Amino acid sequence: TGWLYTPGQLDELRSYVQDLIGDDAKRAAFAEAALRSVQGRTWSSICEQLVRHYEDVIAARAPLALR
Repeated sequence: TGWLYTPGQLDELRSYVQDLIGDDAKRAAFAEAALRSVQGRTWSSICEQLVRHYEDVIAARAPLALR
């Protein structure tokens, strides 16, 4: 979704920014990748995942509770 640069290395950061300024396709690809990476991180999605985890744990423990 993007680049990492070494903290304090401004020449490295500047190089990345200049590359993006001159490359519309790369900027669009970064934007699309960023969008895909956050689509599953909405509060609704996170809550659904959490509920599924709890359901899985409860289902796995249910037979033990019957003993």
